[in-house]
Amino acid sequence: MPNHQGQRLYNAAPAIAESFYGHIPANTVLAYEWLNGRGLYTPEKNASGEDVTSFNGSKAVSDSFMKTYYNRLHSYCGVSKLDDFATSEDYDYYFEDSSRVAGKSDSLTYETEIVSYANIAQWFQAHLLSMPDGTHKDNLFNFYKSYNNDSVKVKGNLGGFYTRFKEIADASSISAFLTLDESLFAEQGFDPLFKTFEGDSDHIDVKTVLCSIDPYTSSYSSADYAAGTQNYLSDVATKEYIFENLGFENAEAIALATGYGDLTAKLIVDHETAVAAGKKDEKVFLKKGVTYGSSLMMGKHFENAGYTFANQSSYLTDGGYLPIEWKRNSLWGEAMLNNLSDTYLAGYKAYVLMSEVNAFAYAMPASIVAALFGSASTSAYATDPANFVSKLVSAVENDFLAEYVKTDDYTKNYQLILSSLEKIKSVLSVRIKNAKWLSDDGKAKMQKKIDKMKGTAIVNCSDGTQWDLTNPTYASTNTLAQNALLGSKIRYADWMNALGQQPKDEAFFSSLQKFTPNAFYDPAHNHMVILAGYLASHGGFADMKINQLGAELYWAVGHEVSHGFDTTGVNYDENGVYNEAWLSTADHEAFIAKTAGITSSYDDYEVMPGLSRKAAVTMSEDIADVSGLRLALDLMLGDSSSDIKAFFEASAHAYRSTTSRLFYTLALAADPHSFGNGRINPCFRLFDEFINAYGVTARDGMWLDPSFRGGVWSD
Repeated sequence: MPNHQGQRLYNAAPAIAESFYGHIPANTVLAYEWLNGRGLYTPEKNASGEDVTSFNGSKAVSDSFMKTYYNRLHSYCGVSKLDDFATSEDYDYYFEDSSRVAGKSDSLTYETEIVSYANIAQWFQAHLLSMPDGTHKDNLFNFYKSYNNDSVKVKGNLGGFYTRFKEIADASSISAFLTLDESLFAEQGFDPLFKTFEGDSDHIDVKTVLCSIDPYTSSYSSADYAAGTQNYLSDVATKEYIFENLGFENAEAIALATGYGDLTAKLIVDHETAVAAGKKDEKVFLKKGVTYGSSLMMGKHFENAGYTFANQSSYLTDGGYLPIEWKRNSLWGEAMLNNLSDTYLAGYKAYVLMSEVNAFAYAMPASIVAALFGSASTSAYATDPANFVSKLVSAVENDFLAEYVKTDDYTKNYQLILSSLEKIKSVLSVRIKNAKWLSDDGKAKMQKKIDKMKGTAIVNCSDGTQWDLTNPTYASTNTLAQNALLGSKIRYADWMNALGQQPKDEAFFSSLQKFTPNAFYDPAHNHMVILAGYLASHGGFADMKINQLGAELYWAVGHEVSHGFDTTGVNYDENGVYNEAWLSTADHEAFIAKTAGITSSYDDYEVMPGLSRKAAVTMSEDIADVSGLRLALDLMLGDSSSDIKAFFEASAHAYRSTTSRLFYTLALAADPHSFGNGRINPCFRLFDEFINAYGVTARDGMWLDPSFRGGVWSD
């Protein structure tokens, strides 16, 4: 778009005229009215909290407020690249589509080009159709058919789940109920009595914790959630609707739903009582020999489900505790265990049923899916890209990848990714060698870390190994419910077999969900990984032109490699061993000093009107962004076919994101990555190459004083 154009947003913006700030509307009354009508105006307050801004001439408006105001106006009325590069470059994407414009303030709108589930689904299906006939393709199509087979998702059937549910509901005592719960635990690999039961991979090689469980909790107070209150009645009504649509008769559904409400109310009271007594929610071990409620002994409970914990004696802590802890919310867990009696039998039945429904929701009828997720139909839920990826692709990814690795497309992409890693490591070596702030000892240590750094592209590793793709397939049964059940069981069986074993790099990485749209660096293994999901999200890299390749691959690889030298990475040596003394005190202090410019550029950068963050929240990721862009730029400058402006513009496209204020506040404000224009602009203006390419001057919003420019590798 042109560097400057007004009245872009449906011709709603005020007239644009030059002013002493440049590129901004001079008519502040019109501009104020336009901003205020869209909820974008935030009054400036004095020390007493009084509104000191006025556009009728009766009160003065400070220069600092006017600059903030103009920045906001740029974002919504057409902007200059010199003031807000990211918003200007992606203006049409952000604002020309009326359904996209920042989302409604009360919506959960969120879109990002960094990773795209829709692209993954399209890429996966295109390659699936071109796959040669054979066992892998048959498994994939069988699973896909079961995923979309609504005929077995009817109430009273549920692909075979209803029989399991009915047995739970018919239990006549708490002891009979616990026996059935243990049977489900053994069959599917997780205990539906609790919200989660999982291995603690962080501690799998430490002889203390083997796994953790999570209880159900509530955010309500006893005053807000007691029999007869609106919250209680609403919750019970929703559960009654779900149970009826599973296939239970009305009276049975009412009894289960009421039991759910009554148990929840009792747990809330018990939790409040414990807190009032000075107790705290902590990570605590479960006791092996203590009987909870009327008949639950946790050690026996796990043994009945088949979890005997090989060599258990070496993992037990003092006092007869199990090697299992409450992951969090131990007071809620205590309340759950202590109330296990016939008095609340209906409630515990309902809790287990809801646990099962949530775990296997994609195999449930449309009515239940709608009640849980607000989706209009099963097909709408099933075809949602995020659910497609997380449920279908993860179940059959080994079948898919076992065939995909045989294709030329795979070979080209993994070779390109690994060669990009070597190129990035090479330019980083040059930067380290020329770093005036780093001692010779520090340079030698960093170079050794680079030399030992491994990389994985999709499933091929730079050390010549390939991830295991021969895990048992389970896409061979008739219904999605049974596929899901088998998949869950296999996952937990693999996990249990690994308990207490020192994890190996290949075993650790090959167990990852490969179609997660992610690239990452693991400091504990000194290993950079680009998963198949990241490749699919970008539609593959092999056919990209150099400027797009630099933006979508070189910068990504540079970012991940740079995590080895961010505020966390500098405390890990070349073997992945945590060592705060890896760098000398002088080198570490010099490193921190080199991040000052990054802090200056990112700190308090306004992501959307009135919303900004401190750089300390995002510093690790900001360092990786800036350092990664530096390394990608070095590669671009060394390629005669590249165009620096085109590279910056492609990078702005590749990292663009938009969301509503509500979703940003709820989900993104605490994310360790900077967001939207707050990720692009503070990063780009740190580089002389950007400033010079676009002729940015001190009168422009993208200007940053030269003394703050650079980053860790600015020498």
